[in-house]
Amino acid sequence: MDGYCTHCEQEVKVSGVRHRSEGFCPNCGVKVTFLAESRAKHVQDWGVVAYFQKTPDGFVIRHFSVTKRYGQDYRHPELFIFELKRDFFDGNEFDFYEWRAFRSSGKIRWCDGWIKYYPDDAMIYTKNLVKALKGTRYQYCALKEYALNDKELGVRPYNYLYEYRRKPYIEYLVKLGLYRLVYELCHTQYCTNFLNSGGDSIPTILGVPKQYIHVVQELDMSLNQLSIYKKLIAMDIRMNGEEFLRFYHRYYDQTNTIFKIMRYTTLHKAERYCEKFVDDRQDYKNILHTWKDYIDFCEELGYDLRNSFVLFPKKLQDSHDEAAKEVTRRREKAKKDQIRKEERQAKKLLQGYQKLYPWSEGEFCVVVPKDLFEIKEEGHALHHCVGTYTSRVANEQSIILFVRRNEQMEKPFYTMEVQKGKIIQCRGYSNHNMTEEVKAFVEQYTKKVLNKIWMKEAV
Repeated sequence: MDGYCTHCEQEVKVSGVRHRSEGFCPNCGVKVTFLAESRAKHVQDWGVVAYFQKTPDGFVIRHFSVTKRYGQDYRHPELFIFELKRDFFDGNEFDFYEWRAFRSSGKIRWCDGWIKYYPDDAMIYTKNLVKALKGTRYQYCALKEYALNDKELGVRPYNYLYEYRRKPYIEYLVKLGLYRLVYELCHTQYCTNFLNSGGDSIPTILGVPKQYIHVVQELDMSLNQLSIYKKLIAMDIRMNGEEFLRFYHRYYDQTNTIFKIMRYTTLHKAERYCEKFVDDRQDYKNILHTWKDYIDFCEELGYDLRNSFVLFPKKLQDSHDEAAKEVTRRREKAKKDQIRKEERQAKKLLQGYQKLYPWSEGEFCVVVPKDLFEIKEEGHALHHCVGTYTSRVANEQSIILFVRRNEQMEKPFYTMEVQKGKIIQCRGYSNHNMTEEVKAFVEQYTKKVLNKIWMKEAV
């Protein structure tokens, strides 16, 4: 059928295309979206263009909003251009201006700073770029090469120059064709942790041995791909580009799971084993997670996972469930043993505290609990969380004391936590703060009891 390319402005012949499908112009080769003339009455394209101009001291980056509207006469679209902002480089630093309403007067003018037009990915006009950057610290930044990359990756000019100033190796990443890495370096904050900025060569910066750099180049790896590839290298697993892409597309969101499994077997054996259990009820990923959980249980139980009988159980789900039950049983037993141990330790400590910490003045007194059970009951009665502090008490990290009214010695009132001779907190019902009377009592207790105890222990 007949077609018209709005990019090269030529009549073309196309076949097998549908409305809004994507493809390439048969004449100029540019990527296009096919639109049926009868169904595309009003089409609008929008983008940001960045244009560099030389200045006496440096250059200015001018950002334009460009809108192209295609109506019924799509061969003659309307073009609307509006300048948004200017970034001036004076040879040392940048100054930023936006065309917008001045905050004080509301007058439309050039205003300092970025407020309205935050940096957008822009198409950079490259024909004069080398000339505009010549003689500045950015003349070798490879921005032109990056802007002309064929990955359809956008660029924020200032961000690129800012990151280049901090990471000059960006120039070499661009020249190696690692455009995705450069894009992420210029668009995200977290990515610096993935690279060794202090490295003196591309292999040390990327953390990849020299013999594997060609695979990173071939795939133009993203940071996530690079981090996964580095883990494979560390495990002494060699993959070419095609093999890595297959691995990445299958496991990019399951890397912790598959790497755990690959500590005990090869990828080929792992996949062959998991695929045996795939059916209508469980897909491959579910099987993978079940197996990984089973391996975790076996490690905790001390089973020999180098034994293929243990590592590859014939009935994975049954073996998983049995291992889970045994782990739960052992954890509960260990927890009970720990509780009994803490109770013995705490009881001995609390008996010693009975000689030091009880005190009474006026209508209030301080009582030392007899055991951990009393501390838990205190938390239940006052609706706060002191019952969870029992391990701290047993391990001598905290001392729990009860504040009582002398007339109601058995009734919970306030609970104190003491650490190193200082009251960390004193809470009443539902964690209420101390009343003024209780606060005054606690201050006196600190002066007359806690400070003396702490001074003796310090000596």
